[in-house]
Amino acid sequence: MIVKNKYKQMICGFIVIFLTFIPFSSAFSDSVKRAFENFSSFTMLGSGGRSFGNGSANLAQSDDCYGGSWNPAPLAILEQMQIAVDGQSTHRMENLNFGGSPDTNGFQTVSQFDMKFIGFAKPIKMFNHFMCVSVFYQKMVDLNRKWNISFLEQNNEKNINTIIDYQSEGDISSFSMAYALLLKDHFCFGLTLNFYHNSIAGSGWSQTTFIRDVGHISDVEHDSKEFIDQSYLLQDQYSFKGVNLNIGFLWKEVFQSNLNVAFLVKTPFNADLHFERRDSGYGRENTIIESENLTLKMPLSFGVGFAYKFSSFMIALDLYKKQWEDFVLIDESGKKTSPITGNPIETSPIPSTFNYQLGIGYYGMKANQYLFPIRCGLFYEESPAENSKDKYWGGSMGFGITPGSENFIRNHYSIDIAYQYRFGNNVNKSILSELNFSEDIQEHSLNVSFIYYFL
Repeated sequence: MIVKNKYKQMICGFIVIFLTFIPFSSAFSDSVKRAFENFSSFTMLGSGGRSFGNGSANLAQSDDCYGGSWNPAPLAILEQMQIAVDGQSTHRMENLNFGGSPDTNGFQTVSQFDMKFIGFAKPIKMFNHFMCVSVFYQKMVDLNRKWNISFLEQNNEKNINTIIDYQSEGDISSFSMAYALLLKDHFCFGLTLNFYHNSIAGSGWSQTTFIRDVGHISDVEHDSKEFIDQSYLLQDQYSFKGVNLNIGFLWKEVFQSNLNVAFLVKTPFNADLHFERRDSGYGRENTIIESENLTLKMPLSFGVGFAYKFSSFMIALDLYKKQWEDFVLIDESGKKTSPITGNPIETSPIPSTFNYQLGIGYYGMKANQYLFPIRCGLFYEESPAENSKDKYWGGSMGFGITPGSENFIRNHYSIDIAYQYRFGNNVNKSILSELNFSEDIQEHSLNVSFIYYFL
């Protein structure tokens, strides 16, 4: 992508600075750090091919080892010890739109495969109560992105092409422990304790920005040209540490009906965010030029879920709310800024967001002692943005292979595969608002999960 000189310096400066989370312009009296880029809905959903194919509507119908990553309460009704593994491949396409410089517009893509979940769940009967413990690793927020943009500055005095190659790699992951208790025949209570730590769960991300100027500067007076080929490299490293609690409830078969009702609370917490910047170029070689310890206040979120079974079908609906107005970044001096906009928190109104997930599954397809469940779902997600909300839509479908019966009991294993399509149009204006920036995002994801049941 090529843009001519009118916007080169302005866009180049903002792209580099904003994409490395340090926005700066003449409108700001000093630089502030941004802890996240707003290309994800930040919805910390759980794992598993069943729920993924079901539109992620899983709060009231989780029935496997992945429950601890959704609502821990249903773990209490498991009857077998389980080990589970979940992997996901995602291809993201971003169609960039710079309103002041249409020549810069174009597609950027990133693809990656991630191990989203690995863990086990063990049912226990103690003191005449059924309970379950679970330990697992889970990847919760994806922070991968790649941009490659070229700018051409061309006039009577210079002809310089500037290439910016930006890459972000990493995620927010946790090492988690869950406990669930069957209080009565139809009431379950569960807790999940999530530890976010770079050394334990690999919770952190790195960002690399490579800049290269190639071209020449003309000396009209002496009729000569000076060739230029210079490069500059910025390497930023973030580590994310914190602890929070998920509290879940399940009311199964409400008033002896086929309806399940669930409720989930994800507690707010203060995360320690360590930032380090290294610089290579212009006489420096991999030099640490900045290091800071920040505090990131993560907001409260909660959800309610419903699941209703009729014949061989199960239909589910989940609703979530996240209070992003409490999402605050605090530096070592106590200054508070919005991680979404990079501006002072007092001038950055960020509204709460809502997510809706609807899913349906059919469990009546059998052949040769195998059950082949089929699932599909729709969802609507909101992502935080300044004075508004970015809107994402999507759908999913999936199927499973399970030897044995419809209720998944007394099986040796199950395999579930699901595909999801997610898109958002005219989103992420908060990243580079000074450049009238927006983008359209499309994501294609394939999820494969495996559960082994111990008889």
